[in-house]
Amino acid sequence: MIVEIIQDSPESLHTKFIKIDFDGRQQFYVSEGEPEDNTLNRNFSGCYMIQRMLEQVYIAGQKGEDIQFINKQV
Repeated sequence: MIVEIIQDSPESLHTKFIKIDFDGRQQFYVSEGEPEDNTLNRNFSGCYMIQRMLEQVYIAGQKGEDIQFINKQV
């Protein structure tokens, strides 16, 4: 399993964001912006995805699957 954590660089003039992909598939994404455009969904319900991601990584580790973490700034 490849877990890729992508975020904006500190020098970026664009909207701040963080994205987490598992094997190339987006699992989590959040960016800053206007409060009414919150990308974590209403009442931050998008945070519940974090538990699912932790479970996926834990299960992969239990199965002996190789897990690689990659951190990128763009």
